[in-house]
Amino acid sequence: MRISAIVPLYNGEKYILETLRHLENQIYPLNEIIVVNDCSTDRSAEIVDAFIVTSELKVRHIINDCNRGVSFSRNRGIRESVGEAILFMDADDLAHDRLTQSHVELWGSADSKKHWVLSHSAFQQMNEQGEVLEGVFRFKQVLPEEILGYEIVRNYVYLSGTIVDKEEILAVGGFDENLTHCEDWDLWLRLAARGGFLYQDEPLALIRRHHENASRTIESVAVGERKVLEKYSTSSLQEAIHKRNLTEEKNTVDFVSVMYRLERWDLGYEIILKLLETHPDSIAGYLFKGMYEVHNKDFEKAIITFHTALARDSNRCEILNNLGACYLSLDKVIEAKSYLLRAFELLPNYMDVNKNLSIINGNKNESPHFTWRELRPVLLSYS
Repeated sequence: MRISAIVPLYNGEKYILETLRHLENQIYPLNEIIVVNDCSTDRSAEIVDAFIVTSELKVRHIINDCNRGVSFSRNRGIRESVGEAILFMDADDLAHDRLTQSHVELWGSADSKKHWVLSHSAFQQMNEQGEVLEGVFRFKQVLPEEILGYEIVRNYVYLSGTIVDKEEILAVGGFDENLTHCEDWDLWLRLAARGGFLYQDEPLALIRRHHENASRTIESVAVGERKVLEKYSTSSLQEAIHKRNLTEEKNTVDFVSVMYRLERWDLGYEIILKLLETHPDSIAGYLFKGMYEVHNKDFEKAIITFHTALARDSNRCEILNNLGACYLSLDKVIEAKSYLLRAFELLPNYMDVNKNLSIINGNKNESPHFTWRELRPVLLSYS
C-alpha cells in the first residue's frame, strides 16, 4: 500500500518539526509527505524546507497563493498526492512509529467480501508541553452497514492518524470547503454511506490539546454539527441509527439526541414519552425527558425527572450535573452544590461541573451549564 501523508500547515513553527519527524520514522515507510502551507507568517516554511534537505523521504512543500483554510489545503494535498491511500495528520499531532504498519496489517486481514473505505485507531491526548493525558479514546469494530448510524450520533474517528482510500475521498468530493467546523465529521458521514471503517484498538496517534476558549469552541462546533446534520432528512437519520445492532431503547434514545441537536425538540420529546411507556426504567429516557424540560425552562419539573433517573443510577455524572444546574437556575445554591460536588468527585475534569462550581464560587457572569447528551466513557480535554 502506497501511503501519502497530508499535513496542512498554518503558523505551526512550534510543533511542525516534531510532527514531520514522527512521520519520517514510521516502521512501514510513507511514500511521501505533502505539507500544504496556508501562507504561514511565522518560521514554518523555513523549518519545513530545512527538514526536506535532511530527510530521506520524499517531502513536498506546497504553498497556497493566499490563506484558503484547512479544508482547501487538505483537498489540494489529496489531489497532488501519488499514494493510493491518504494519511491525515495535523501539524501539531504525533504518529506512533507503528501507525502505518498497524493500519496496513489491518487492511490486509480485513474481510475482503466487505467494502472498506478507511481505517482508524484508538488515540490519546497530550497537552501543549507534550505530556500525555490520562485515558485512551476507544471505539470498536462495527459492520459496514452500522457505521453511518454510529457516526451520525457521535464522531468516533479522529482525523489525525486516519488512513483513507484516495479513490473513495475523490468519489465523495473531498472536504466541504464551506464548513469552518466539523469538516472531518462531514467527510466521514459521506464515506460511511459508501463503505465500512476498519478499527485498530491500539492508541497510534497523540492529539495535542491547546489552551483556548473552550466554551466558544464548543458553541461553534454545535453550530457546525447542525449544518452537517441538516444535509440529511429526518427519516434517513432514523433509518441509519436503527441499523446498528443495538437495543431498540439505545437506538431510540440516540435518535432523540440527534433531534435535539437539530432543535427538533417536540419530535424528540414525543418519541421519548413513547419510549418511557414501554421502557419505564430507561435511565437515558428520563435524562432526555429532563433535557426537554430544561430547554423549556421548566426546572422544577426537570428536577423531578432527573431525580427519577438518579434513583436508577446514582453515579450518572451528567444527571448529577444537570440536577445541580437546575437548582442553580432556581438560586438554590446549597442543593446545587451537593450534586455538583458528587459529580466532581466522580469526574474531576468534567467541564460543565467545573463551570457550575465556579458560578457558585463567585463567577456570576455565566449561566448554569447543562450537559445535552450522554457522556463519553473518557472525556475529551479542551485545554
